[in-house]
Amino acid sequence: MRYLKLAPLIYISIYSLISIVVDIQPGKLGSLFTENFIPYMFFGLLLLISATVSFVWLLILAVRFALSKISKRLRHLALTNVKANLLALVILFASGFLLYFQVPAKAGFALSYPEFQKAVTTYSDAHYSGGKGKNIGLYKLESAHSNLKNSGGIYFLTFTYYDTITANYGFVYKPFVGQSKAKKPFGANDYVHIFGDWYIFHGATC
Repeated sequence: MRYLKLAPLIYISIYSLISIVVDIQPGKLGSLFTENFIPYMFFGLLLLISATVSFVWLLILAVRFALSKISKRLRHLALTNVKANLLALVILFASGFLLYFQVPAKAGFALSYPEFQKAVTTYSDAHYSGGKGKNIGLYKLESAHSNLKNSGGIYFLTFTYYDTITANYGFVYKPFVGQSKAKKPFGANDYVHIFGDWYIFHGATC
């Protein structure tokens, strides 16, 4: 029974950890939802149930404490349960915050930053296109594309998946983030700043 009460904390911790690790690759977490909709919804429902159970259990304990309906003998166990359920909710909201701001992908890029800086020199030719299969830090290139004069930026495509259209994700050095008449590589239209001249990009192609 004791371990059953810890089930929400255990499940939320495992779910959050897996989500954070998967999100190191931009776009990967979203692809799991698209390509494995039913399993993803099942585990998502379990996450919602776990969070609800933790919240309800905290409310019940708070009411019991307020009404002094917990004996001294049970207070220690109750406090342990309170801590476990509070921790579960903290982990849930903290992981949600990290995923929303793409912190795992930014951290993965930071660890790979020296290799990406070297790659900028390698792929800086005015109209370079290629690089498939090359490893750059934690990432494996699908393709690299340089068009600094026209569309701006050196694009490193690291992940694609198909969802009626082809969704493209990766990192880009010195892009033209604003409006530009020039067609951008990989249909890039969404940018998230990492630091300096580097961005995460998302695009779509037919």
